Amino acid sequence: NFGTRHWSIANRDSVSRWLRARYVQAGITDAKLDSFQYNSTWQANVVATITGTVNPSCELIIGGHHDSQSSNVNAAPGADDNASGTAAALEMARVLVATNYRPAYTLRFMGFAAEEAGLRGSASYAQRARAANRDIRAMLNYDMIGNRNQSQSDRDVNVVWYPGSEALSSLHLAAGQAYTTLTPILSTSSRSGSDSWSFYQQNYKTVFLIERDFSPYYHSPNDLLQYLDMPYAADIVRSGLATLLTLDQMPPSVTRLQIRDRGDGTSLFASWDSVSVLDFASYRISVGRIPGVYDSSYTQTTRTRTISGLLDGSQYFIGVSVVDIAGREGFITEVSATPRSVPLPPVGLIA
Repeated sequence: NFGTRHWSIANRDSVSRWLRARYVQAGITDAKLDSFQYNSTWQANVVATITGTVNPSCELIIGGHHDSQSSNVNAAPGADDNASGTAAALEMARVLVATNYRPAYTLRFMGFAAEEAGLRGSASYAQRARAANRDIRAMLNYDMIGNRNQSQSDRDVNVVWYPGSEALSSLHLAAGQAYTTLTPILSTSSRSGSDSWSFYQQNYKTVFLIERDFSPYYHSPNDLLQYLDMPYAADIVRSGLATLLTLDQMPPSVTRLQIRDRGDGTSLFASWDSVSVLDFASYRISVGRIPGVYDSSYTQTTRTRTISGLLDGSQYFIGVSVVDIAGREGFITEVSATPRSVPLPPVGLIA
């Protein structure tokens, strides 16, 4: 009903304030405008925060951009692109407050400004977060999740993955399969075209959900509510909420995993930093010859292990994860190493 939400139009302040008011109406009192300058204008991200009760310094971010684009900047209704993704974050927040959910991590629900101007809002926010060394465990991004080709029966949705965040995208895919009738498909489509890219560039783990059937009304005055498939969009939101809750209840990952060759050609020594988990049960050490595929695993409570019975000169992938008393396993931290009986010659010698 704004008619346009183009970043350059004067009503952009009204758009941001309206979205902030919806979060307050949903019961999140900590809802703020995060302002930044772009091209001689002031823009405002919207940030609604539910503070964590166990590890409040650890954050999960859920968002989508609230601005829009069109061939006519004064007629840019942007229902699919991207009121749909903005509504996804708002609806997840509303449901959590309505059910009195108390998250372990701090949850931030965001509407990003000036995405259509080149990811300006998310870039500003992610850069400042990295400069402050904030512990953002994951960023879930939703952009264009309302269009589906009604002449086809499939309910495909793209789960766009990023290098280093494969486990996160696999989790979102699994949540969609478990809790909806969607067919999530791992994809690299439009990786750099939405706000998740800004967080990927700052080395944060991220995933991006986008419709499989690209809207024919993209960036036009006809990107209207009447063309959206609401049950389809709702299922994407449902899969996102399942992913968010799983992340919030998972143990954290181990850090500083190091593998050292013991020099006998048959064993490697693994060590890692301790992890603060209130309901810690054990560490799981997994060993395999292919990344993410393990032939054997060991469970223990100590932070070092000698892995024996290996083949001289063969590459191994070692993964370590945390398991809590409920049997939930955190994301695996994986590195590779090769046991050798004879050391490799030095390289890069300069005289």
